[in-house]
Amino acid sequence: MSKSDYRETLQTRELYLLEVEAPGMYLLYAPLADCMLPVSEDDAMKLVAAMTSPENADQNVMDILDALCDVDPVCDRKGHVRCAGDFINLSILPNNVCNFSCSYCYSAKGRSSQCLELGQAKKMIDYFLDEKRNGSDFLTVSVFGGGEPLLSWKDLVRPAVEYLYERNGGARRIVTTLITNGSLIPEGFIGFCKEYEIDLVCSYEILRDVQDSQRKHYDLVTRNIRSLIDNGVVPAVNSVITLLNVERQEEMIRTLIAGFPEIRYAAFEPVISDEIGDKDEFYRKFTRSFLAARTIAQKHGVTLTCTVLRNVDVTVDRYCAGELALCADGSISICPCVSSPQEDNYGNYIYGKVDNEGVHIDKKKLSSLLSSNVYSQPWCRGCFAKWNCGGGCINNTLNNGGRPVPEYCRFVRTFLKYTLTRRLDEAWQEENGVSVKEMIGEYECFIEK
Repeated sequence: MSKSDYRETLQTRELYLLEVEAPGMYLLYAPLADCMLPVSEDDAMKLVAAMTSPENADQNVMDILDALCDVDPVCDRKGHVRCAGDFINLSILPNNVCNFSCSYCYSAKGRSSQCLELGQAKKMIDYFLDEKRNGSDFLTVSVFGGGEPLLSWKDLVRPAVEYLYERNGGARRIVTTLITNGSLIPEGFIGFCKEYEIDLVCSYEILRDVQDSQRKHYDLVTRNIRSLIDNGVVPAVNSVITLLNVERQEEMIRTLIAGFPEIRYAAFEPVISDEIGDKDEFYRKFTRSFLAARTIAQKHGVTLTCTVLRNVDVTVDRYCAGELALCADGSISICPCVSSPQEDNYGNYIYGKVDNEGVHIDKKKLSSLLSSNVYSQPWCRGCFAKWNCGGGCINNTLNNGGRPVPEYCRFVRTFLKYTLTRRLDEAWQEENGVSVKEMIGEYECFIEK
């Protein structure tokens, strides 16, 4: 049997052989079982033999195979979304108005004077909280743009969130997140955040020259973050990584820790843009710099993450579950990143509407949107990262002519392989006193490939 043959046989059971430096050695990755093992080529062949002729297989090999393959299908797991009744997250996008002009903004095409009506928000909240729709005891609500949500603070954001908690009446746990550009602290906002325990996130590039180049208003945002903290509201920080700061992530985390030692959580997200020439090189730089910054963050008790890292810990068949995203015009989008008629692919994402009569869901349209997953995307076939990646962001795929960005796929695979192997090495050191490196080589080289 050729290497391609036995690898294909393993993949039918969602088992993947990942190449490493050491000749004849592999990492056997079982994503659905959340397991990785160092194996020899001979061990891999024994697994294939056990799969094809179990009656002749060694019992120890069969036990290993059963442990790796005896898992529930992803579509049967808790949290899998099949219809609107399964959504446990509501996003409210109050407006398409913004006081910033960020160079990389995904929603810039949708800028307008459009603002959501409070009555529409209340009807959406009623629908979201209806136990006949979803009986989960845990729900999440996110308030962000579109535009800058705090430009609609008085007329919509405050009364809508107050209505949310009043309507819930403590029946279920609700976590509310508000994402802002940090330019505004309206009257009563700090007390509001405390009362409702709002998870506040500020979009902030940390370094003066980067902020002023990509977002502007460095002094204003920095001053407002300090004011929030001094008054008992500690935000998380979200930074976009571009060509300007891709190799400066260590500097960013050091600056954040020095300036705001109270902040415990930050996210650095690589931008997806056609303006990046050599995308492979960009993602290599991001990976190296991010991992170095994360090491610094961990030493100071700060959680530094990114979407790819968060996905290491999940098993999904879609990049995102989708959600009830109430847009400023009253439409319902499966993705809050596509929320205005002016944006590309808007019509592809809208599956409902809120009007004076209530909430209207196009079940057929929603079902079609939810069918876009690793099962339906041919480029995911045979990819070991697909159950962590979920096939990638559908919007990015549509913007790339209906196919994923190949450089991003390579980045995800590289990042995942490195992270999983590092975890395996740490576990083996703790349990066996043996380094996996001794068997497979220096896995840090993954980030160079």
